[in-house]
Amino acid sequence: MAEFDDLFRDCVVAVDRADATSVWLTLDGGDELAARVLELTARETECCSFFTFNLVPASDGQRLLVQVPPAQVAVLDALTTRAQMACAVTESGLRSGEVAHAAGVNVQTLRYYERRGLLHEPDRTLGGHRMYPPATVTVLRVIKAAQRLGFALDEVAELLEVSHLRAGQRTDAGLRARARVRLAEVDARLVELTTGA
Repeated sequence: MAEFDDLFRDCVVAVDRADATSVWLTLDGGDELAARVLELTARETECCSFFTFNLVPASDGQRLLVQVPPAQVAVLDALTTRAQMACAVTESGLRSGEVAHAAGVNVQTLRYYERRGLLHEPDRTLGGHRMYPPATVTVLRVIKAAQRLGFALDEVAELLEVSHLRAGQRTDAGLRARARVRLAEVDARLVELTTGA
């Protein structure tokens, strides 16, 4: 059960009870998610053979259909409740999977940005799970937009520092000024390339 709880906390972004004997879990958690789910569900099936698991790809990640026979509805009720509790956004923030999903990145990218200093280290629950403030989604979107404009991650870190966006404040003047400078550099480089300089 502890491994299912970890899976729910790390990866479940939605819980949909289809009927009394089945529930859909929408999962987000990167490339290794399918292998993790298949291994866990295979072991659970060996232990409790009444469970049926079906993992299917979906546009928003993976969906896991969990089914039980009518005599085991109480077990599915308990599993569904655990998934819903783990999936809920708490007052202290958003879980890693929720932030990554909302920003259109994967959890590994989130961790990488933390290591690079682009994101502050998030608070943790008593169980050790990261809880991000909702503003983290905005910071991630800014990082991705800056990268699309050609900024290196070190430059993005400077932009975030200048704009105070990492601290949760919105001071766009510094960010806009740096973006204008970058666009002028890109324009100058385009002129060089087209004139053969």
